[in-house]
Amino acid sequence: MLSRTPILPLALLGILASAGWVKAANAMELAEAYRRAQQHDARFAAARAAHSAGREQLPQARARLLPTVTLEAGKTSYDASVTYQGNTTFQGGDRRYENREYGISLTQPLYQRSLYAAYRQSESRVALAEAEFQLAQHDLILRVTQVYFEMLAAQDSHRLVLSQQSTYQTQFDQAQARLTAGAGTRIEVSETRARLDITISQEIAARNEVDVRRQTLWKLTGQQVSQLPEMDKQQTPKPPEPAQVEKWLALGEEKNPRLNALRHAVNAAEQEIQVARGAHHPTLDLNAGVANARSTGSVYTSAGSDSTVKSVGVQLKIPLFQGGGASARVREAIALRDKAREEMEDTRREVQAQVRQTHAGIHSGLAQIRALELAEGSSEEALKASRVGLQVGSRNILDVFNAETQLQTVRRDLARARYEYLLNILRLKAAAGTLDENDLNLTTRNQ
Repeated sequence: MLSRTPILPLALLGILASAGWVKAANAMELAEAYRRAQQHDARFAAARAAHSAGREQLPQARARLLPTVTLEAGKTSYDASVTYQGNTTFQGGDRRYENREYGISLTQPLYQRSLYAAYRQSESRVALAEAEFQLAQHDLILRVTQVYFEMLAAQDSHRLVLSQQSTYQTQFDQAQARLTAGAGTRIEVSETRARLDITISQEIAARNEVDVRRQTLWKLTGQQVSQLPEMDKQQTPKPPEPAQVEKWLALGEEKNPRLNALRHAVNAAEQEIQVARGAHHPTLDLNAGVANARSTGSVYTSAGSDSTVKSVGVQLKIPLFQGGGASARVREAIALRDKAREEMEDTRREVQAQVRQTHAGIHSGLAQIRALELAEGSSEEALKASRVGLQVGSRNILDVFNAETQLQTVRRDLARARYEYLLNILRLKAAAGTLDENDLNLTTRNQ
């Protein structure tokens, strides 16, 4: 007699099959995964550092427009030997003396066109840093969601294989019992054993896929989880709000962070032209200072001195000829501005295409979900009919196996279609520039 020991206790398989999920003690919700990734992901940490660095450009540019105050001090000791030639009343000899100097000076730019242009440019660069950081946040949300859903899909596949395995184990035991009682055939036992063997190998592969996805999630969040909680699949997925694609296109034109970043890059390039042109313009600075000098003597006398000098004035510089370098920098800045404009236009078209494709993908996904839900119901009925037919003799065990496989395949495809629909919702909001952490909570409730 053929025998087969169940891979898992039937009681545990029954719990898995009926409940569909065993929630682990350290299960992690999607929003929590995102918050952990904010603290752990190296790519996002680099974006955060770049954001902090970018914000410092404005105070640096402002500082160049403000007064510069400098304190200077010095002390010099001299040891000289002096010898005079000829008829002179001065006597030679050794001279040791010190000079001490200290002073404070102030310089205030009055007119420097390039500095004012650089200040306006820094405002654009700070706005650029803000937009790039928002883009990094959107990227992290999408990466976390995709990895999270991939692990959920792997868990779904593993759960379905376990359910199949439990069913085939039961059918194998029943086939053996019928063979022993003389009501079954050895072919039926062999068929059920072959199907059970296949599910054993499939379970190993599915379990390995869960482990792979678990490690990918750990790399992103720094948190090890045994498994993720099942998402709510009772609510009916809905079309995006607003429903019209034109409104999403308008939102993308206004708020898409990548497009806004390039707008600020164009503005910064425009100001770079003014910075370069400022090299042709005169500069005017205000200079003021107070200096004190004390000396205990000199080469010629041992008499000391103490002097204080105050000064105030303006300095005008007019560039006349710079070898053509200033003109070359202007032409370079104009060319870079044109390059930034073209990159912005390319991104605008790409954002529009992304909005249209994602919006269409959502509606296609909704239709696919509805079709698979109907297919799930009909597949369940077909399986029931096959099992009844097996009992009355109108169907064989192979018909039951095929119906079981079809049902599990439909359920797996339905789960993946739901994940893809939810991910497309987030992608659409990211393209429109409206994505934030709160959308993760909505996603876990299936919209």
